[in-house]
Amino acid sequence: MPVYEYSCNDCGGAFELLRPTREAAAPQPCPRCDGEGRRVMPREWAAYTYRQGTARRLPDDGTFWHNDKKVSRPISGAWAGPSHPELESPEPEAEATIEDVERYAELTEERRRLEVESGGMEGGAGVREQQLYSKVTGRPASERVARERNRILRRVAHEDAVADREIRGEQSARTPQQIEDMLNAAAAAEDAEADEYEAETTFILPDE
Repeated sequence: MPVYEYSCNDCGGAFELLRPTREAAAPQPCPRCDGEGRRVMPREWAAYTYRQGTARRLPDDGTFWHNDKKVSRPISGAWAGPSHPELESPEPEAEATIEDVERYAELTEERRRLEVESGGMEGGAGVREQQLYSKVTGRPASERVARERNRILRRVAHEDAVADREIRGEQSARTPQQIEDMLNAAAAAEDAEADEYEAETTFILPDE
């Protein structure tokens, strides 16, 4: 049953009563002087709806509250700590350093040397070079590191272009036999490296 507010005409007191809606407009006896109390229309009101078993004040925007802060969904499953996953501050990314930029330059020089010596048969950016490139270009950096990074990236791009032209020139001058010999040599080198690795990782058990 809803709660209604009443005002007594005799003593001026105000009181509230739980009444059925159909009887809300009828006068009610004042609990202080037993006078006739008339219903008072409320000056403030709040509307609620029920969502997922909880009363929510309208308008309902579909969000939830956790420790007086609004979140998009309640905690579900295992979670350590009293906080909410959406309220956790992410760890700030470490800034790129001069050492990262210099290490990236060293890896690009090594990769370029292999490409030139093998005529484009070997080389290619490795995983570590790609990771360092993402770090030095995608993370925040100080003004000094940013200047050095931009200088090295311009140098790397220029030297890559020069090496690429050199490799293409050598490739166009090769005969089919030279290309086949280089492919065979590369395959033999890979086989030798695999045999060496297998020999290092093979254990011979002593006879019992």
